[in-house]
Amino acid sequence: MAVFGDLLCSLVAVDYNIKNYTNVQFLVWVPNYMLDFAKHVLTPGAVIRPFSKAKNKYNEQLPGVSTKWTSFHTPMRTHPVDYAFHMLSDKHIYDLNQKNYLKIQPEKINISRFKLPEKYVVIAAAASVEVKKMPVETANKIINYVISKGYTPVFLGKREAETGVDGFKIKAYDIALNSDLGINLLDKTNLLESVKIIHEAKAIIGMDGGLVHLAGFTDTEIVAGFTLVSPDHIAPIRNGSQTYKFHAIEPDENIPNRFYQTNNNFNYGEDMRIFPGWEKVIENMTGLKFIKVLEKIL
Repeated sequence: MAVFGDLLCSLVAVDYNIKNYTNVQFLVWVPNYMLDFAKHVLTPGAVIRPFSKAKNKYNEQLPGVSTKWTSFHTPMRTHPVDYAFHMLSDKHIYDLNQKNYLKIQPEKINISRFKLPEKYVVIAAAASVEVKKMPVETANKIINYVISKGYTPVFLGKREAETGVDGFKIKAYDIALNSDLGINLLDKTNLLESVKIIHEAKAIIGMDGGLVHLAGFTDTEIVAGFTLVSPDHIAPIRNGSQTYKFHAIEPDENIPNRFYQTNNNFNYGEDMRIFPGWEKVIENMTGLKFIKVLEKIL
C-alpha cells in the first residue's frame, strides 16, 4: 500500500521506463484521483488507466519476482524515487538529474474558479500521521507572519489520505488553525488544481508529506518541517539537487529520537509513526524556526 507522496515519486521511474524502453508497451495503472495528473506529467502517448478498472488487483502480499531488490530492500530506508527505480526499473540511478521530479505544464491547468490573490503562500493544513502534524501554535504564528508581509495564506490538503488500494483511505489530521485569516481550500481541490495553486504561490509551508512532494513538480520555494525522517532521506529532487529552493526545518540535535524512522532501521515490524518522545519532537517545530527561513523568502 503506497500513500500519496510515494506514488508521486514513482512517476519519475515510470516516465524513465517509458522513455528508455521503447520496445516495451507499458500499461500504467494509477488510483482514480491520480489519473488526470499522471496523464498531465507523463510522456505523451503513455497508456494510463484508473486502478478501479483493473480486473485483477495487485496483491502486495505476493513477493516481487523480477528484480534483484526483492526481499532485502525497504522503502523506509531510501528516497521514494530510488525505491521506485529499484522496484520498477531494476537499477539504481546515481545521477540526480535523472531523478528530477517531473514538471507540470501550468498553462494547461485552470484554477480561475478559486479567484486567488496575486500574492499568497500555501500552507499544508493536514497530515496523514500525528508525528507530521504541525503544532497549532506554530501554524498560527506562521499565518500571522505571512499576513504581516502582505501575503494571503491559502490552506491546502485533504482530511483523508488516499492510498489507491480499493478506495482505502487513511484519516488525516487537519490543523485546528484560524482558517478565517486566509483562503480555506481544504478538501476543495483536485490534484492538478493543487499543483497549479502551489506553482503560483510564493512558497509552500508545511510538514513533510504529500504536498511537499507535489511541490517538487513546481519551481516554488518549499519550507518543510521534518520529524520522522531526515530531509536528506526524502527531500524533493529538482534541477539535480535536493536543496534547490528547498528549506528544511529540523528538530534540535539534542531532542531524543528525532528522525526516528531514518535512524532505527533494525526495528522490524515497529509502527514508527508513534515512537518514544514523539510529542517532544513535534513541539520542537516552533514558529520561530519557520519564520527565520521565511524572512529570507517573503
